[in-house]
Amino acid sequence: PNDDTISVQANSHDVAKYLQYHGISNSIIDIFTKNTIDGLSFCLLTEKDLYEMDIKEISVRKRIMYLCYFWRQHIEKHNYGEFIFSRISSENSVIDLLYQHKTKLYNEEQDLCRINGNDNIDCIADSTFVSDSDYGIDEDNTNTWKLLTSFLYFLLSTCVTAFVIVLVHERLPLTSKYPPLP
Repeated sequence: PNDDTISVQANSHDVAKYLQYHGISNSIIDIFTKNTIDGLSFCLLTEKDLYEMDIKEISVRKRIMYLCYFWRQHIEKHNYGEFIFSRISSENSVIDLLYQHKTKLYNEEQDLCRINGNDNIDCIADSTFVSDSDYGIDEDNTNTWKLLTSFLYFLLSTCVTAFVIVLVHERLPLTSKYPPLP
């Protein structure tokens, strides 16, 4: 797709073409079309949204978030400040890293594309993709509420056990009269 496709006013068909151009499978593109993800929706997409759209594969979610990042960056760069998207909390260390080093990363990748003789904005996204076999992704699933629930269960079970032991201890027979079994 050309640079005119990437905009906030893009329709869901334009977003589908963009995803298809970058190698996203047709089944995922159908989900985007069904949910009417247009240019603005694509800019504001989070990984949680992708999960709620029933996109279960981590690698696909990460690739789409990566494409969303470049879509937002292209809009910010070519609309001269008309659209400035505040940093979207992604719960994703890769996207956070991209935001932290966005200028440096973008300039280095632009230089790399120019060295290869390609001034197209899509070169940046294409040049940075690696195959699935080159990397592994561990999803960090730390939930504090699970930890708190486990801790409360531990405290409750400990208290109940201690209470039962005290009750049973009071009802034990005298060991001088009834010695313990061998």
